[in-house]
Amino acid sequence: MVLFPRPGFDEARPQLEAIAREVLTEPDGVRSGVEVGGLDISRVEQLDGAVYFIESDDSFGTTHGWIYSPEGYPDGQQHVGSIEHLGGPWYEFERSS
Repeated sequence: MVLFPRPGFDEARPQLEAIAREVLTEPDGVRSGVEVGGLDISRVEQLDGAVYFIESDDSFGTTHGWIYSPEGYPDGQQHVGSIEHLGGPWYEFERSS
């Protein structure tokens, strides 16, 4: 399966990266209800040096989101069924329930 960035991701990428860098410095590393550039993110969480942006729309039992992982391929794949590298520190994931 090949994933393509959802509409709005490329435009929101700079803001998402700023949020990811902030979350990486926070002790709890979790945020809820974030809206960036038309993307509705239900949860942002830090896991093993990566930041997961979990999209609010879980249509048809599928969870979708992005991972900011400056250290390379993310190890903590708790939300991941499939993963695609988008370039730089960014990955896109999908998981079916």
